[in-house]
Amino acid sequence: MTTKRTAKKTAKKAAKKITKRAAAKTAKKATRTTRKVATAPIDPDEELDEELNDSVDEASVEDADPDEATAVRAADEDDSDATAEDEPSTASEHPLEEGPVEVELEPVELLPDRRVPATRDELLEDFGGEYLSIQSLFEFCFVPTGRLAFLRDLAVQEDWGDNGTVLLKYLAVNVRLAIEQEAYVWNGDQLVMTVGGLTTPAGTPIYLGLVRNQDPGQNPWVMNWVGERPSCAELPRPARLPQWPSAIGSGEIVVAAELSDPERRVRIPALEGITPVAQSCAIVGAVHWALRRGLAVKQLHGPSRGYFVPLFLRQREDATDVPDGAAPVMTVGTRLVVRAVLEPHICYPSARALVERWDQLPTWLIESWDASRENAAD
Repeated sequence: MTTKRTAKKTAKKAAKKITKRAAAKTAKKATRTTRKVATAPIDPDEELDEELNDSVDEASVEDADPDEATAVRAADEDDSDATAEDEPSTASEHPLEEGPVEVELEPVELLPDRRVPATRDELLEDFGGEYLSIQSLFEFCFVPTGRLAFLRDLAVQEDWGDNGTVLLKYLAVNVRLAIEQEAYVWNGDQLVMTVGGLTTPAGTPIYLGLVRNQDPGQNPWVMNWVGERPSCAELPRPARLPQWPSAIGSGEIVVAAELSDPERRVRIPALEGITPVAQSCAIVGAVHWALRRGLAVKQLHGPSRGYFVPLFLRQREDATDVPDGAAPVMTVGTRLVVRAVLEPHICYPSARALVERWDQLPTWLIESWDASRENAAD
């Protein structure tokens, strides 16, 4: 009886010893397996689960001495129920049982491939909703201040206004027209076109280059180059202005401007103190007189093509002098419609965008621009 008890005690001690060894070995194996899984794509296959589930039994058989193994078998026969109740469920606690973890990734904005040339329609979409305005140019491309200054210095010297406003208007019109007419070439991933009709003092055409902007959420394009000699094999042709309607209609001249509105920003002293009918008659007469003498200059207002017409209301001896005002005139059928009455210098940026050189503008407009710049300087 005593011998049986002693054997039973010995078997229990051996079982505890083997269980400790098995647990240590199992932990080591699980660590190795977990590291291996962490460095490779997680695939919840059944073989890995089976290996983890069977690790305790394999360790017990491999590490036990023959005598100890016999003792363990005897102890297992006596305490099978207790062992079954106390045995931990290793597989159920292992995190890999739950399968792969789904991770929600934030959406990433994919940029267009710089190597694939954009189509004409894609380029036009990048201008946004406005047409031929400075804002539409900024919507389309980023114009670095240094690049704009270099362009100003490279071209024939002229007054481009504060912060290059007149030059920006020139770019807004001519870059858009070049893309509409496909008057550009691709030099690798760079879009090359002429800068309208601008030239150097030596008469060499000036070109600009555009590349895709790689900053998400910014302007689609960047003006990355300005110069005289692009490296492309074929030089782009300059864009052409569309056909303009006749400046002299066969019908009446209609004044559609609100001249008596007290909130009007532009005040024409020659029109103050007279009735609206008299104001309209004075404007119609001034428009008719200027058109007959070829003093109108082309202008674009969005997609509409028309003219700026000087209004000489107080004197008509010198048609090269600064007029009292200027009227944007549009052709509607056979009629000429006066849309507004402006201070004459306001017409300069839009009119300058449609000619190659500033000295191609009528003298009255150049004089008006120069006078406003002198007044601003004072």
